[in-house]
Amino acid sequence: ATLCASLFWTSGVGRIAVLASGFTALEWVRGHIFTGFPWATVGYSAGAFEGLEQLAAYGGVYGLTFLVVLAGACPAVLAADDEEAARGMSGRIFAMTAILLATAVIWIAGAARLSGSQPAFEEDVRVRIIQPNIAQNRKWDPKYRTEIFNSLLELSDMATNPEVTGVKDVTHVLWPESAIPFLLEANPKAKEQIAELLPPNVTLITGALRRGVAGQFGAANDRRARNSVLVIDHEGNTAASYDKSHLVPFGEYLPFASFLERLGIRKLVAMPGGFVPGAGPRTIPLNNAPSVSLLVCYEIIFPRAVIDRGQRPGWILNVTNDAWFGESIGPRQHFAQSRMRAIEEGLPVVRVANTGISAVIDPHGRVLKSLGMGRRGVLDSALPKTIPPTFYATFGDLIVVLVILFGLGLSVFLSIVNRSTLARNQSIS
Repeated sequence: ATLCASLFWTSGVGRIAVLASGFTALEWVRGHIFTGFPWATVGYSAGAFEGLEQLAAYGGVYGLTFLVVLAGACPAVLAADDEEAARGMSGRIFAMTAILLATAVIWIAGAARLSGSQPAFEEDVRVRIIQPNIAQNRKWDPKYRTEIFNSLLELSDMATNPEVTGVKDVTHVLWPESAIPFLLEANPKAKEQIAELLPPNVTLITGALRRGVAGQFGAANDRRARNSVLVIDHEGNTAASYDKSHLVPFGEYLPFASFLERLGIRKLVAMPGGFVPGAGPRTIPLNNAPSVSLLVCYEIIFPRAVIDRGQRPGWILNVTNDAWFGESIGPRQHFAQSRMRAIEEGLPVVRVANTGISAVIDPHGRVLKSLGMGRRGVLDSALPKTIPPTFYATFGDLIVVLVILFGLGLSVFLSIVNRSTLARNQSIS
């Protein structure tokens, strides 16, 4: 972005327009090249202000990135490179004021969008989020398998208030990513225990590892692992499943594996053969609830890649295990990115995290209920209703592309004008 700004450097508003345009374009590239890694894009900093972040419904997180950089760089408009530029100070003050006023108007409009829409909920749908808070060093230790599984069963049937005395008073029980610490298809007893837990018309949705049986995934000998979400009915049978499609590089798979393994580089997850990616987002029908888009872990951080565009779901369910991050800022950043997807898509997001933060988020990004980090517990909630598709959900990054092109075009134009003026003044002198 700095190189781009230096190529078309000019005094006044042009210098920050090209900086904001170049920075936003490079953030977009970072989010897409080599499968992408759009973690903690600058636009998420607007998430501290609920009104301002509503811009994401129109321009997504990249639209917010442009605005944050443009507004943050405003003081640079006042910098004068020479005496000639200094004489245009009043014009630069006007430009800076206009940018800041536009930011304030966007903020106020976002606040009005929030105040004009109160949360609404689906009738007869009640989800139960289970946050077991299993430490990472215990999660895959074989001696804790039974304890972990029994803990999940216990929490699922816990009474939380006089109206909710157990699993019979909810419609959907939600467990986090890879909650079941063994291969469920190889454990008939565990299936029986799940069937005993679930009353009729209650569904369990859980993260779980799985391997294909012969021929299930096309190849008869394909027994590689999938990081999956299973939809399990009250008889303990898997009614539907989703396989994580956006795998973590160097975590769940090793790019250029044959070359890097010769150098001694290995994946963080010691799974022989690595994980196999799924086919991508898809909408899964559910009993007694709107259809859902299932996402595993950091799949939620990718704008425009969280639902099947051909069949819009009624909500997004993101299961995750953020125990990897420990007490760092990582889980909070991950959570903030989940909120942004709700605003962009106009869809409620339910987040189920092993160690937190678990939450129910409405289509405007408001956190209706949550369980904080490091807590073991249960969160019962009604399911928020969706709203009509947002501009961003329909047209994607169209506004961002237009703004970037305008910013670059303005910068080029002003650069040409300034250089022409400078050359003319030098010829006169």
